[in-house]
Amino acid sequence: MTLGVNYTVDESCAGMCDGIVDFNYQNGTGAVSMTFSPQAFPTQFGTTYYGLCPTVYTVTATDAVGCTQTTTVTINPAIPLSLALTPGNATCGQCNGSIAATAIGGFPMYTYLLQPGNITAQPPFNNLCPGNYIVNVTDAMGCNSSATAVVGNGPLLSGVTVTNTTYNESCYLSGDGGIDITVTPAGSYSYLWSNGDTTEDLSNAISGSYWVIVTNGGACQQYNYTIGVTGINCGTIAGNAWIDSSNACIQNAGDWPNPSAKIQLSTGAIAFTNSQGDYQFNQVPLGTHTLSKTNVWWMSGYQEALTCPQGNMVTLTNNVLNNHFIDSSLNIADYSIWAYSQNYVPGDTTRIKIYPYRSYLLTPAQGIVSLVLNDSLNHLYSFPAPTSVNTTPNGDSLTWIMSIPSWSGYSWLNPPIEVFVGTPTNYTLGPVLSSTLQITPIALSDPFLSNNTYTVSRPIASSYDPNEKYVSPRGEGPQGKITKQDTLLEYTVVFQNTGTAPARNIRILDTLSSKLDLSTLWVREVVITTRHKCGMGIFLIFILKIFTCQTVPTMNHSVMVLSHIPSNKNSNAIGDVIQNSASIYFDYNAPIKTNTTINTLAHPTSVTDLTQRNGISIFPQPAVSTVNIRSTGSTLREIRLYDFQGRILQKQEVFSSSSAYQLDLQMFHPEFICWIFRLKTERNANRW
Repeated sequence: MTLGVNYTVDESCAGMCDGIVDFNYQNGTGAVSMTFSPQAFPTQFGTTYYGLCPTVYTVTATDAVGCTQTTTVTINPAIPLSLALTPGNATCGQCNGSIAATAIGGFPMYTYLLQPGNITAQPPFNNLCPGNYIVNVTDAMGCNSSATAVVGNGPLLSGVTVTNTTYNESCYLSGDGGIDITVTPAGSYSYLWSNGDTTEDLSNAISGSYWVIVTNGGACQQYNYTIGVTGINCGTIAGNAWIDSSNACIQNAGDWPNPSAKIQLSTGAIAFTNSQGDYQFNQVPLGTHTLSKTNVWWMSGYQEALTCPQGNMVTLTNNVLNNHFIDSSLNIADYSIWAYSQNYVPGDTTRIKIYPYRSYLLTPAQGIVSLVLNDSLNHLYSFPAPTSVNTTPNGDSLTWIMSIPSWSGYSWLNPPIEVFVGTPTNYTLGPVLSSTLQITPIALSDPFLSNNTYTVSRPIASSYDPNEKYVSPRGEGPQGKITKQDTLLEYTVVFQNTGTAPARNIRILDTLSSKLDLSTLWVREVVITTRHKCGMGIFLIFILKIFTCQTVPTMNHSVMVLSHIPSNKNSNAIGDVIQNSASIYFDYNAPIKTNTTINTLAHPTSVTDLTQRNGISIFPQPAVSTVNIRSTGSTLREIRLYDFQGRILQKQEVFSSSSAYQLDLQMFHPEFICWIFRLKTERNANRW
C-alpha cells in the first residue's frame, strides 16, 4: 500500500484548529483507517480530514488486512492577530479624548469597531468622553481580536465654585447679551471662551450656546451657558421674491417665485427664500436696516429691482411684512449645450446624444444648434433630422433650428438630439476624436457665452492581441534539435484581447511546414468553439468573439489557448528544419504575427541528453475548475499554491514517478482568480 498527501490547508485563524489534509492511498485492501500522532480526531469526508490543530503529525494508514504505511503532515499555525491600544485622556471634563489602535499580525486589510457607540472607522478614534472602551479588529481572513482601553480625565479644578449671571440679548443679532461669572475662592485663574475671548466675563454677545474653560495651574474645568433673546423692542421683516412679468410690483398669476435667493440684513442675519419665494427675519432690533438679495446661480441672469413698495433701506418701528424683492423678466436667456458619446469602434455605428437647454426665460424660445463632426467620422442619420447638413473636408457640419427647452430639474434630458456616426475600419486603437457643438439664441440676448460651446471627445476603442507561440518538444539549443523519434509536434498559440473593445471577428492563420503530415493533424485544446480546415499546408481557425479584460474582470473570456498536433513525416531527413508561425486577425486590425518556432532533426549525441529537457507547463490558461501541471525532464516532488497576496492555499507532495499532475481548484472561493505556483522537482530546482 502507498500513502501520500494530496494537499494541506493551514489553520485560518489562531486557535481555530481548522487545518485540512487530503490523502492519496493506493493498493490497500478494503477500508483504510487513519491514526494521527499526536492524537487528533478530525472530521472525515472521504479522503479529506478537517479540524486539525497546527503541528507536525505522524499519520499511519492501516488497511483491512493490517498493512500499514506512514507519512508526516504539517499544519502550520495562523499568524496570531492582536491589537495594541494607546488611549489619550480627555481634558477639562470635555469629550476630547482619543484611542490610537494598531493591529499586529493577521492578514491585512483590517476593519475596526469601537464600543460603546458602534463606531466603524479607521483609528485613531477622536472626540471621546472619559470612560471604558472596547476596540475590535477583523482581518481579511475574518479573524478577530479585541482589547480594552480607558480614556481618563485630566486634572480637574478642585474646591472651586463658579457662579454666573446670564444677560439675554434684546433682539436677534442685536449683540447686547452677556455672561458674568464669579470664581471662588480668589486665585490666579485664566479663561478661554468658545468665541475666543480670554476675559473673565463675556459681553457684546449674540444669542447662542457658549462654554468657558477656567484654568488654575495644571487643573481646568469647562462650564456651559446659553444666551437667549428677550424680544423687547424688536420686530419682523418679511416679504416675497418673484419674477415680475409686468414690472408693476404686483405678483400676478403666472409670475414665477424666486426660490433659494439669499436675503441678508445689515445686522448680519441671513435668510433664504423658500420654494414660494417667501423669506422672514424675526427678533430684528427696531431701527433702520439695509437688505440685499443674491439670486441663486440659475437665476442670476435676471435684472433685479430692489424691494418694493419700499427700497432696500427699511426703517423698522414695528413689523414690516410686505417688503418684497422683484426681478424683471428681460429679453435674455442663458443657452447651454452638453453632449455624450460612447467610444468609437472601427466599423461600428456610434450614437452621440446632444442636450440643448436654456435658463431664465420662461416662455418657449428658438435657438440654433450646430455640430461639426471630427473629419474622421461619417454622419449616417439623426433624430430629429437636421435642418441642414454641409459636408466639408474638415468634417460634416449639421445644423438644427429648433425650440430650446427650459431647464427645469432634469426634464431637459429627454429627449435629446441623437446623431449616429460611423468610424472608418482602418482606424486603430488609441486616438481621441473630438467634435464641436455650439448653441446660439434667435432674437434673444445671451449674456453668458462660456456654456454656449461644448467639445465631445472619445477615444477609438478596438481589440488588441498580444500573443505567444511555442512548440513541444522545444528541442535543444537555438535550432530546437529533436530526434526522428519525436514524431508528434504540439503547437500552442496563446493570445489575449487587451484592447478597449470586444474582439468579435477573429481569424488565426497558422502556416504549417510541408515537412508535417497534415493527415495526422488534430486539435487538442481550444477554449472557444472553432471550426477548421486543412489544405495546402495551411491550418485555419475561426473564433467568434472574445471580450476585453476590462469587460470580463476574471479574464476567463479574454485569454484564448489553441493547441493542435500534426505528425513529423517519416521521410524527413537529419538536418531538415520544421518551422511554424501564425497570424492572428482581430476585427479590422492589421494581423499580428506570432514568433516562429523552429525544430531541427538531429542525431542524439553524448554531449546532450535529449531525453532530459527541462521545462514546466501549466495549462489551461485561464483555469477554472482544474489545472494540469507537467514537468519535462524531471519528476515533480512538491506543488505549492498561493493566492495573489502570497498566502499559501495548498501544499501537495507528489510521491509517484509521474511528470504530470492535475490540481483541483473547485474547493477555493471564486474570489481567487490569480494563482501563483511554486514547484519543486527531483533536482531540487524551484520554479514559480
